[in-house]
Amino acid sequence: MSIVYQVKTSCFLSTHHYLFLPIYLIIAYKLLKHKTIYSLILLFICSLALAHVISTYRPSASFFLLPTRAWEMVLGGFLYFLPKPNLKNATSYLLEIIGFSLIIASLYLFNAKTPWSSIYTLVPTIGTALILYTQNQKSIFTNNKIAQFLGNASYSIYLWHWPIVFWLFHKNQQNNIIYLLVGIIISIALGYLSATYVEKFIGNQLKGTSLFKSNLIISMSCISIIGLGLIIFKTNGGNSSIRGAANTPQALLIEKYINEHKNLDDAYWLQCDAYSNLTKYGFNGIDKSCINQPLSTKSILLWGDSHSQALSLGLRTTLNDYSFYQIGSSGCKASLTPTETLKGALKQACDKVNILALEEIKRLKPSFVIIAQADSHDLSDWKSITKKLESLGVKKILIVGAVPQWRPSLPKVIVKDSHFDSIVSKINDTGLDMDIIEHDAKAKIIVNNLNDHQIKYISLINQMCDLKSSKYYCETKIGSDLLQVDYGHLSKKGSIYVVNNYIKPNIE
Repeated sequence: MSIVYQVKTSCFLSTHHYLFLPIYLIIAYKLLKHKTIYSLILLFICSLALAHVISTYRPSASFFLLPTRAWEMVLGGFLYFLPKPNLKNATSYLLEIIGFSLIIASLYLFNAKTPWSSIYTLVPTIGTALILYTQNQKSIFTNNKIAQFLGNASYSIYLWHWPIVFWLFHKNQQNNIIYLLVGIIISIALGYLSATYVEKFIGNQLKGTSLFKSNLIISMSCISIIGLGLIIFKTNGGNSSIRGAANTPQALLIEKYINEHKNLDDAYWLQCDAYSNLTKYGFNGIDKSCINQPLSTKSILLWGDSHSQALSLGLRTTLNDYSFYQIGSSGCKASLTPTETLKGALKQACDKVNILALEEIKRLKPSFVIIAQADSHDLSDWKSITKKLESLGVKKILIVGAVPQWRPSLPKVIVKDSHFDSIVSKINDTGLDMDIIEHDAKAKIIVNNLNDHQIKYISLINQMCDLKSSKYYCETKIGSDLLQVDYGHLSKKGSIYVVNNYIKPNIE
């Protein structure tokens, strides 16, 4: 989805939270009048547990939807039911400092890869709750004009910062301190104007009207917001021929790769993905066609996650004189032991295919076993995996490192003004994931230190990227065709290009 779509969806779903959670709570209060606090505790526990479970494999749903965010608002409800605290100044300041410390610590403890909303979200949320609970009217942190000013317009500032964030990203200035400071100032100014001359004005106008008229206006406004939000959501961000912005070359390029991403089943041999089969058909395993080709003296077995599947088309196309077998599951790294990082269906499918891979390698004895995964190659136990595969008769093991990865995606990086009209394939951008590059370098050293001629680490980053003046410039396209459809999964042409240029030379 486009950034604009995410912004609109975020605003719509935020409205959904603030409109519907109070309605749910009112109903709960009416039905459980004498057990309100117990119902809140139950809702809190269920919502937090659901958020933590879902965040690992459906992060967008966990972040945006009400059932997984309700616990944060319910925590505020607890504060309402608690008696007004009668704290000594020292205790009040201590709790307040702990609260601010938890919020500040969150900036350093968590990063973009931390599941959110999840149990980790408790850290800043409890910090905020402690600050609110103390009600410290003498606080030097909150009882000052700056804090009061920002607090009065905080939600308006939040809403207005979205288009500014989008503009900064589009101009590739999201890490430029000058632009960020100017963006913050503009967000605050627009938020203040909006809160003062729109929201407060409307609120004051409603004060003089009858209860019926006020409720009618509010109800119609809510219905309009919900209706507009649903239209935007259903049309993928208002993507239609009557809206010019949806038909710019940049928007069409993003749409092109969204559609290609949806149609990679044959290219990736998705019938060989156990997680896909389990969630779609209730079958935990892979199709027989993935492993039933005739035995051959020249054969390749591909093992890994969806990023290994991204190599499938390239391997089958450029090495068509080899028998080809494929075993894998989304999010599943090759391993000799049950995964500890996945949960639910992802874990169930992963553990199944890793056992199956070893069984089939023993039976097929392929000439080459190619293992690939999205990231964290330096954390895999390659020594044990190599020993096991060699004991099963494998003569050559190729570990394929990650491709350069882009955040939020390569198409969204390329549509930036600084890249869109450029014919240069290798680019540098703040969206380039430097953690992937760091992990790749470590993994190469680890595998090379095994001193085993039967195993080789193929660093795609070393071959696809150049280091100039402490900046990495990495390949993004072949002519006008992008190598990746999202942050890291190869496009059809990207798969053929990467295999032909960087993997095939290690096989022939």
